[in-house]
Amino acid sequence: MTSIPANYLSKILHALRNAGLLDSARGVGGGYTLARPMKQIHLIEVAELFEGVRAIPNCVLGSDYTCSDIEPCGAHAEWKRVRTRFISFLEKTTLADIAAKGLPFSERKPISFPPHPPAPRGARL
Repeated sequence: MTSIPANYLSKILHALRNAGLLDSARGVGGGYTLARPMKQIHLIEVAELFEGVRAIPNCVLGSDYTCSDIEPCGAHAEWKRVRTRFISFLEKTTLADIAAKGLPFSERKPISFPPHPPAPRGARL
């Protein structure tokens, strides 16, 4: 069992359901299931919901910086390769690919997120 707050997990599951990646059923025996087989769900579909990976800036310096192949910054060529490879990985890789390379669910240890320590009095976050 994970230590993810129930309300946060609920929002994640609703977002996945609304995107058509999960189906849900109410009542006894209800819950969430994949809406399609794992081999038909690509990582880009999940990542886009929460991260907007296709919106990663074209320049490593950020979206406010105008950088292009014609007027590149010092990191432009390498960043373009990294960004292109990352997006390609997400587009080509399915949940089935990831599941096949990992431990079976029965052998996995629960994920536990330690609580954040309280901020000192008067501290700015």
